Amino acid sequence: MRVEDFNPAMLGKLQEMNRERGEAQANDYFDRSVKSGFHGFAAFADDRMIGWYWWVDRDNPVPHPDLFRLGRGFRLEPGDVYGASFFLHEDHRGGNRAGEFLFRVESALRDRGYKRLWGYVDAD
Repeated sequence: MRVEDFNPAMLGKLQEMNRERGEAQANDYFDRSVKSGFHGFAAFADDRMIGWYWWVDRDNPVPHPDLFRLGRGFRLEPGDVYGASFFLHEDHRGGNRAGEFLFRVESALRDRGYKRLWGYVDAD
């Protein structure tokens, strides 16, 4: 598994994966995420995109919509990051691959100087 910083040139591969999964409606979310300046990581197996992870910090020009769900008093502090939309394609789960992807994401964020990662888990 290769993990790279997401960039807008990768939207085509992301849309291809969403079509393959029958989730083409998700493309609007990712288009808005890129336009909102959200950061991301993409996971690849060879040249095929197999996963994503989106994140923002307090300096992002547009707050992530999830931050409103955490309550009016919640604020990202310096050194904080909020992670959202972690996904690994069903064909590549198992064998701790999701854990490996998340470890690489967390390591990359730590290497950029972030100290605390916020998020929440949706049971669905």
